Order: sequence, then structure tokens, then C-alpha cells
Amino acid sequence: MHTQAPTVRVLPVDHKGQQMWAIHRDGASRASRVYPSRLDAVAVARRIARRERAEMFVEDLNGTTERHDPTARHGKVVSRESASA
Repeated sequence: MHTQAPTVRVLPVDHKGQQMWAIHRDGASRASRVYPSRLDAVAVARRIARRERAEMFVEDLNGTTERHDPTARHGKVVSRESASA
């Protein structure tokens, strides 16, 4: 039986009127953590994804979603999907 890999996502969020970046695990009702910088959120999400052997996705402000390889040293982008696609 094949089970789906867990997923860790970095999403832009409005937090108390400020643009922030949330780390969200699929199935969770709330964000794991929220950071003011996309770079910080991606770095922490990469560590979580490595530890949990999870897939990692990063959504940009324009709705584009990137699939990252969390095992790559600098989080290589594996694929990119536009919000209009």
C-alpha cells in the first residue's frame, strides 16, 4: 500500500496587517510558524521537510507555487506552476 508523503508549505499571509510567511503542514488547522521574511520561512520549512521526509512547496505573492527539493543544499526548485495555469 502506497502512502502519500507529508507536505510542508510556505504561504504568504496577512498577520495583523503585515505581510508574513507561514509554514503550514497539510492536515493542520493552523500554521506551524510565521516569519516576517520568506527566506527565513523557507529555510525552516526545508529543515522540517528534511526531518519528516516531506515534500515542500513554496507559494509566492503572485500565486505561483514552486516545488522544492528539501534535500538539496539550497532548496533547488524542482517545478513551478503559475496560478493562471
